[in-house]
Amino acid sequence: MTIKTTGIVLKVQDYKEKDGLAWMLTQDQIVSVRVRGIQKEGSKLRSGCQPFLYATWHIEERNQGPGLLIHATPICFFYRVMEDLTIQAFSFLLRDILLKTKSSPLLLEAFLEYLKAVQDQRNSVFAYGCFVLKEILCAEGIQPFVDGCTLCHRKDALETLSIKDGGFLCHYCNQNGIKMYKSDMRKVYLLFKASSKNIDVLIENCHFEIKDCIFWADWYERFEQTHLAGLKFLKTVVDL
Repeated sequence: MTIKTTGIVLKVQDYKEKDGLAWMLTQDQIVSVRVRGIQKEGSKLRSGCQPFLYATWHIEERNQGPGLLIHATPICFFYRVMEDLTIQAFSFLLRDILLKTKSSPLLLEAFLEYLKAVQDQRNSVFAYGCFVLKEILCAEGIQPFVDGCTLCHRKDALETLSIKDGGFLCHYCNQNGIKMYKSDMRKVYLLFKASSKNIDVLIENCHFEIKDCIFWADWYERFEQTHLAGLKFLKTVVDL
């Protein structure tokens, strides 16, 4: 049986002498396929199997193992991901996290909008990047509690975001700990209340930098109890 699916190519790697394996983020799953002859010069499938390519794949399903890619139609290649080292490192970090996350229409839409922001060279690119990370944290159920104090649930006198406690803390529960600027707390609140329909409001009211993306990637790494080699590399790039 042949199926058709559209999404963003996340990863391609060599397989055996001449073939390859490729992964695509779609609306409901991460699709993996075997790509015959992709390592050969003149392969007709290679152009449809580039990382950060939005494409349509026709796949011949198999009883066991990944399906076989029989046709690929490129729709849009977000080549500007590769033009800036920081953007490139962050994009591959997002890719690595997405490969660990159950896909959904929200994740596909958020990642696609991020890549469009990169391609258009918008100043809001890191806002879109943080929005992708926000959708991932929510999908994994590890988002911070922002509707009050995470310990006592009071909604007034909030003064910091606690990584240890997983959300906002009020003045009384913070116990003379480090305070956070109100503008930064507002940015966290607006980020986690944002949706794809009102992301423009988030962008208009908040300025995001790569350090914000790193913060939420750190949050993911901590609460998923995993190690992200791409996060370490991104921090090295930013410190250059």
